[in-house]
Amino acid sequence: MKKRLLITGLRAPVALDLARQFNQSGWQVIAADSQHLPIGRLSNALQSYHRLPAAAADHHAYADAVADLIQRERIDVLLPTCEEAFFIARHKDKLSELCEVLTSDWQTMQFLHDKGNVTEIVKGTDLSAPETQRVTNVEEARADHQKHASHIVLKKSFSRFARGVLIKPTTDALTRLNYDENWISQQFITGQEYCVYGFALNGELKAFCAYRPTFRLGTASSYYFENVADPILQKFAQDVCRKHHIHGQISFDIIKTEDHQYYLLECNPRATSAVHLFPTTASLPQVFNDDQIGIITPPPHHKTMLALAMVLLGLPRALKRRELSRWWRAWCAAKDALFSPQDLGPTLGQFLALGEGLYLAAIHRCDPVTATTFDTEWNGEPLE
Repeated sequence: MKKRLLITGLRAPVALDLARQFNQSGWQVIAADSQHLPIGRLSNALQSYHRLPAAAADHHAYADAVADLIQRERIDVLLPTCEEAFFIARHKDKLSELCEVLTSDWQTMQFLHDKGNVTEIVKGTDLSAPETQRVTNVEEARADHQKHASHIVLKKSFSRFARGVLIKPTTDALTRLNYDENWISQQFITGQEYCVYGFALNGELKAFCAYRPTFRLGTASSYYFENVADPILQKFAQDVCRKHHIHGQISFDIIKTEDHQYYLLECNPRATSAVHLFPTTASLPQVFNDDQIGIITPPPHHKTMLALAMVLLGLPRALKRRELSRWWRAWCAAKDALFSPQDLGPTLGQFLALGEGLYLAAIHRCDPVTATTFDTEWNGEPLE
């Protein structure tokens, strides 16, 4: 009998990719989100799509709706992809009575999501962490600013997509911060940045990928991905998964300096764009095979991209910087993560999702990136 998978967070391109991978592996895939027109809604990889209440508005109502959906659709496995993973983890004890839930426990998720804990996370591993401290007032921020000759990064303990990050801020910028928002100050490290992804079951790393964010939105999310094989990064992911008994998906942002030192910048215990790099021949559903030997990894130097973002964001930037030939070489070397001749619905769906995102940004008076997560964000507040 085919297993039935519930994927939440269908607004994310990685959720669509996961749906396709599991569908191609013989699973029956049901998807859910609180948006009307998430990017994967028109995919033929889905058995059905269901709308949920906003998790951030009422996490109890959200958990009740998820539990009801699990029972109605006879779900075997629940796989969250975006920040709704935190609310699902908060109610994991309840939901685990109904199906397998692919998140770590609530305490672990809180600990890993807090960017002030990087020094603790790297303990017992081969990686280091930049000097990191919590700042609760402007005096503490100024002291750290002076200590590192302004070479610091200020970011909120709970944040995403590099939103609100201040790199090498001026002293004037420090005075304008709201220090009630749980800021951390981190030593600025230069080098090659890597995005690292792992899929673990009961503390054992089953799938791994690391990529360079080649084309990206400022210092935030990238939209072009190239697999990089690095045994040090893989061992780090393996060590963290074992130490914290990770169950589900986990991601890290890491910098490698010129003298080959590795520094953990932050951890994101959820899916990231590395999912796009797993082809059918090495797809993530294989982690559930009882006879799996070794850790699943994408092919060396495998490249993929979000083509719409490459055109709307990458191309204008390449023209401005006179890097059109570089952009063109990258374009020709990668495949679009969303386009599939066997599943054309999401090609249209990405424009519908973009339209809904712009509408939400307008009515909530925020930028489009913020509009993609405002109803699923967890920023450290108590979830009683």
